Amino acid sequence: MERTAANDARPSNTTPTTHPHPQIRAMTTTAIVGWAGTLLVIASYAQPTVRRLRRISLAASLVLITFNLLLGIWSNVVLEVALVLINIARLSSAAEARRSTERPAAHTLPESLSHSYERQFQ
Repeated sequence: MERTAANDARPSNTTPTTHPHPQIRAMTTTAIVGWAGTLLVIASYAQPTVRRLRRISLAASLVLITFNLLLGIWSNVVLEVALVLINIARLSSAAEARRSTERPAAHTLPESLSHSYERQFQ
């Protein structure tokens, strides 16, 4: 096709409704997901408490699972799934430990009953 001034004449205020290269748009979205995951990993290591570190690391792993699925990097998907399971297990055990220290043990009696119970054996 011969190039003419009529072919080049396009109003300056119009923009294409679709990206001329959808692969570039997709790579940009994928890159954004990858960078978000990377920033979350960095943020997780900067946390002062292990609990917060694990929560942010869990979020980072979920984002990076998405990123690696988009790219088809299956070894990293497996790695991130393993990290999600580890972080969930550690957060659950820490939560259980907190709950067990917050409530009295089931075998202890209130102090007023404890004294009267002990007097029976003196």
